[in-house]
Amino acid sequence: MTTENENLSKMIKSTRISMKMTQEEFGKQFTPPAAKSIVSRWEKAQSVPSTDRLLKISQLSGYSVDELLYGTLQHTISELMLEAIRKVHSFFEGRSYNPTEFIEQASNTRENIFFQDMFDFVQFKENSYFGTPRVSRKIMDKNAKDITENEQKKIDDFFSKEYLAGCEYLYNRTYKICKKIGIRSYEKEKIMHILAREAELKFNDIERTDEGLVLYVTSELDELYASKIPGFIYSTNAEGENVRLGSEINTDLENEISDMIANLSEQIYYLIHEKD
Repeated sequence: MTTENENLSKMIKSTRISMKMTQEEFGKQFTPPAAKSIVSRWEKAQSVPSTDRLLKISQLSGYSVDELLYGTLQHTISELMLEAIRKVHSFFEGRSYNPTEFIEQASNTRENIFFQDMFDFVQFKENSYFGTPRVSRKIMDKNAKDITENEQKKIDDFFSKEYLAGCEYLYNRTYKICKKIGIRSYEKEKIMHILAREAELKFNDIERTDEGLVLYVTSELDELYASKIPGFIYSTNAEGENVRLGSEINTDLENEISDMIANLSEQIYYLIHEKD
């Protein structure tokens, strides 16, 4: 049974039930009519309707053919969110949080980007602040052994609300973007990429505004300056010491590029802050 057949069978049955029809009555909506046994086979995913009948079911249900075959965009986004959370949590249970290890063991080469997005989505989603009323700092700062049962309940309630608020925020953001750019429910890799990107932007408190653009560009430059370039030139040995890998790279050139990035970051920042 293919995913398409399974989705289609559920959608056909759901449409028939919503119309309060028996399988025989539903079959009479087609020209020529479909026998009760044929409708039954559709609903059991044992066969699929012809193209003409599929178009008729689309009209009856109000769903597009893509939605009948692959599920709605809303359903796909929800399922991807749950799949990412389950997969990443299951993999890292009792392990260190290492994205490289996750991608190597949880995917093949073709799916690497998909699993990286899954990891990034979960990582950022669970470290973001989504406006949930804060728990008293006095409670949060206590040692675990000193927290009362009632205080623990307040902490658990906070994280539960934070989790739900984060999921709702990222679901809504991703759905709006997918609708705006025409992404379909079966384009799961693209949807997962948007989920991961929106989670990262929210984590860094970046909105799609003038200030948000400046913050996004300068933060990327800062990462290039502080992490990516050093990671390109150096590595850490077993003793925790930096070892220069790029022995052929001129130190003066390295410093000049670093200075240029720092200056560019400052110039971009002042594009909208020079009047402050």
